[in-house]
Amino acid sequence: MTGRSTRGASETAWHELLESEPRLWLERVYRDVCPRVAGALVRRGWSEDDAWDVLVGILSDFLEKRLAPPTGGGALGSWIFVVARRRLISAARRRAPQQLKNEDPDPVPDPLERLLVQEQADLLHAALKELTIKEHEALVGRFVEGLRYSELAERMVASEGTIRKRVFEARRKLERWL
Repeated sequence: MTGRSTRGASETAWHELLESEPRLWLERVYRDVCPRVAGALVRRGWSEDDAWDVLVGILSDFLEKRLAPPTGGGALGSWIFVVARRRLISAARRRAPQQLKNEDPDPVPDPLERLLVQEQADLLHAALKELTIKEHEALVGRFVEGLRYSELAERMVASEGTIRKRVFEARRKLERWL
């Protein structure tokens, strides 16, 4: 494993280096792999600070044996990217309810915002009127009531495939209108 590129390094070479010299392994991964992974995470919308925080956490977990590097084929950088992305998504999900609690319970939008919201609501109502009764019922059951396709099929006395098609067609009509 010479040079700065890790793309050609075999997985066994990374494992051997981790076992024999964990400090050197950490330095090389931090220098060669982490900048690429952090860049990929930033390009996908995560902040650079969050990306580097999660990468440092992953490397720490490697060294403390709480996380084992991949044993199968595939690049170490790709594997680290997947782990980092999953950790960022989990952290965002944990933070989301707290952010909602801190928001004003009754925010008063400015008049322009109120007008835009009203226009969107009018467009949605007009689009919903264009749906058939069965499409409307399937769409409401799926997305408002949160029913599964199988539950909708029982309720509407139709096959699950028919329900899926009705939901698909309803969404397609709404997309055209909106």
